[in-house]
Amino acid sequence: MKIDLELIKQRLFSDPSVRHKILQDYGLTVQPQDPDELAAELIKQLGQSPVDDPLAQKPSNAEVFRAAVKALSSNSRAWATFLKAEPKLCSLLGGYDPAYAHYAFEAGDLGIDDLKACLPGQSSSADAVAILRWAQLLTAVEDYYGYVRGLGYYFRQRAQECFDTALPNSELLLCVAGYLGDPPVSRPETSHLDAAHLPGPTYRKLPGMRYVLASEFLRNLRWEGFKPDRHIQRLLDRWYPRGVAQVKPEVERLQGLIGRMSRDLRSYLAYSLVGISLSPPGATLSEVDNLLWLLGAYVEKKGKESDRNYLVTAN
Repeated sequence: MKIDLELIKQRLFSDPSVRHKILQDYGLTVQPQDPDELAAELIKQLGQSPVDDPLAQKPSNAEVFRAAVKALSSNSRAWATFLKAEPKLCSLLGGYDPAYAHYAFEAGDLGIDDLKACLPGQSSSADAVAILRWAQLLTAVEDYYGYVRGLGYYFRQRAQECFDTALPNSELLLCVAGYLGDPPVSRPETSHLDAAHLPGPTYRKLPGMRYVLASEFLRNLRWEGFKPDRHIQRLLDRWYPRGVAQVKPEVERLQGLIGRMSRDLRSYLAYSLVGISLSPPGATLSEVDNLLWLLGAYVEKKGKESDRNYLVTAN
């Protein structure tokens, strides 16, 4: 079984009120003529086209900072809200220069309230604090992506040694996001990475992010992966209730690699793997889960779901 992306695109496009709300919330000024054009414009604007090998990249700390700020800014608020506020936010943060932002905050020239004004909503304070913690982290760590890259190589090697199999990019993201979203208390195999890159153990966790936002952060750096938020989990449970049980062996395998057996991590991995298994060929995972999220947020809303079947038999 695979997710019927064409049907989802049609459902998002066919109702004028839904289409108008999506265009408004995503800040799109074009008037798409068909479902494919609407989907293409949405995916293009998110800027999450995956690269062939995320570990071959060498983004600067400024690029990492922007990816983190984008992820935090997407937390429980319309994407158009971020787009409208981004010029001001970018200016406050010195063009996404983490050292500039950190020292401006230390000097009292940049405050939490300045950032909160750009990030309305219930998570405003937490997201603003997290952005400043990111600025501190990226000022303290000269090449943060070097640390991320090291973790990626570690998980690739570990999977080869433990299971004699290559780790696909979609599962590489799950391992790195699973590790950085809530690092294991003790992981001797990665201690050399901490020592080489981080000034202390408190810097291991991504500021303000657990698994879902960690996935968004990595996808903003053009990693390939599935991000299973609450809308997506609800729809997958409704359409494919046996999915979580079917991926249990794979979940346990990845939890073993990451080194943490918590329920939250198990749920994140399970729904991610279900989504990956149902994603049709020819579409990126970011495209699939963003369209699925839109369907859950705008059409198949919680408590108002239809009986329509969005899964089709794979060819």
